[in-house]
Amino acid sequence: GTTTVRISGGITGNEADLLNQSFDQFTKDTGIKVEYTGDKSFEGNIVTKVTGGDAPDIAIVPQPGLLQTLVGTGDVKKAS
Repeated sequence: GTTTVRISGGITGNEADLLNQSFDQFTKDTGIKVEYTGDKSFEGNIVTKVTGGDAPDIAIVPQPGLLQTLVGTGDVKKAS
């Protein structure tokens, strides 16, 4: 079947639309579907989602401090 990668971040509105469009070619090239979800309250919600087992595959984290918090949950892996 098709592989889907879930990405979350704080990018919303027109920028989010452009970001989703940028994934179209990637999907054509790889067959991997990308679902980006923009959330204005991303920074407040992402820790809850991670600790609650509903983490996205990839999160666009704008702040080093938030990244440290997420890594600190033990559920987030650094990209290698």
